[in-house]
Parts: sequence; C-alpha cells; structure tokens
Amino acid sequence: MKHACAALSLWAAIAVVLPSGSDQPRELRNLAYYEGPGAHPRKHKLDLFLPSASAGHPVLVFVHGGSWKRGDKDAYGGAYGAMGRSLATEGVAVAVINYRLTPEVRHPEHARDVARAVGWVHGNASRHGWDPGKIVLVGHSAGAHLCSLAALDPAYLEEHGLSPEVIGGVVAVSGVYDLTRTGVTGQLLYQDVFGTRNQQLQAASPALQVRSQPAPFLLLYAAQDYPTADYQTRRLENALAKSGGTVRSLEIADRNHVNIIAGLGRKGDPVREEIFRFLKGLFPSG
Repeated sequence: MKHACAALSLWAAIAVVLPSGSDQPRELRNLAYYEGPGAHPRKHKLDLFLPSASAGHPVLVFVHGGSWKRGDKDAYGGAYGAMGRSLATEGVAVAVINYRLTPEVRHPEHARDVARAVGWVHGNASRHGWDPGKIVLVGHSAGAHLCSLAALDPAYLEEHGLSPEVIGGVVAVSGVYDLTRTGVTGQLLYQDVFGTRNQQLQAASPALQVRSQPAPFLLLYAAQDYPTADYQTRRLENALAKSGGTVRSLEIADRNHVNIIAGLGRKGDPVREEIFRFLKGLFPSG
C-alpha cells in the first residue's frame, strides 16, 4: 500500500499539459541499448523523447530510483514518460533508461548498465540529433548514486572506449554517495546490493572515487528527505570541490524523497528551474 500511495502521488504531481500539433515531441520506445551476452529483454531498454524540430541539443540520461531493487522506466503510471515529453518540448532530448536490479544482479552491474546506456547515447547522437558533447546524467535516489559513480569512476565508461570527459554534467537528486558512512541501518538496507566488506563499500561510493577535474555537478535534496540526505550531499560536494570540480548543492523546500523528482515535469517548478539553470551554465550557446 505504501508504494501504491507513493506511485499515485508522484503521478499526480508530475502530470503536465503538453502543447498540441507540431510542437509535440517525438517518442521512440523500448530501444535496446545493450544486445550482447546476457542482455536482458526488458532492463537493457530505454525510451527516447526528442524535440520536434531542433538538432544539436543536450540529452539527459535519466536513471530512476528504487534502492537498486525496484523501479522501471514505465513505473508510476508513466510519470517518467510524461517528464520526458515535457522536457523535450523545451528543446532537450531525454533518454529514460532501465537497468538490472537486485537480487538478479549485484554491484557493480547496475552501474555497468548505466555506463552501457551512456555509451549507446554517445554513439547514436548523429542518428537522433543530439550533441554528443552535451550528455548530462540525471538520477534520483539510487539513480543519483549510479549516475555519480558512472561519471566519477573511469572504469565504467572505459569498458565502452569512453572517458569521463564525455559527461557534460551530472544532476544527482537525493542520492547516497558514501556507503561507508550509512551506519548500521544503511548497511542492513544495502548489504544484499553491495556486500558488507569496507573495500567493496569504498569502491561503490562516488564520494570516494573523485579524480581531478570531475564533471560539473548539481546536487539536490528535499527538506523532508531521508534522514542523512544533507550529510551525504555534503560528502560528495566536499570531495568534488577539493578535486577542483564545479559543484552546487541545494535543499528543495516542501518536498520529500519521493516527490522531489516530480518537479522535472512541471514548468516553473524549482527543481526544473535549477536544472535548466545548470544546463544553461554548461552549454551557454544552447
């Protein structure tokens, strides 16, 4: 019942009114971003939402949350699709991705899937019209952790012949960034995903994988988020700043861990406004 109520509240919050006619974004559903050995028939798929008549635009790769164990690009009654369509009406392409979940897989397979999707997005820029130099990762909750890790630990993108420099920026919303600092409660929650050995937790912690000159980051969390969201945000923010990165963090008032992401689908919402401000700073010419 708890998850059903959360789904209904997120769907209601993210509902948007789209323009009609030629301004409607184009949609391509269930594209396979990985078809190699062990490819999953559903979890290695993504949906694209493309601006109707522009080229050379940024592309957001959106990674859902769900504690690495739940979630899907079609969850919440299609709320992520509504978000993608809404953003596409403002000249931004959106790729909403799936990835494999625990218990079917354990770390690092979730992050490997995110990197696979990034590799596909980079390699298909000319086919779909976005600029391969304007790839931005956007993740919520577990998705924020995975986006951050894929952008900061070069091993993930190197599997696909890419370097972290292909990531133009990262928007991480309400994530966990240092798994060694989650306490007993966190370890109980995450142990079937990451294990319990400190070496494993360190390797899976974005805040402990920051190299010099990382991609620019925007870190958002809710005023009524999970109890240590502000602390986890500061851990990553400080690590990025010490490494010479550009980073901004912001608490979003009157939001909780679930409905903070709904703002992406509504014009005038502070979450959406912050993200578009971030994009403008990354890509001043459009």
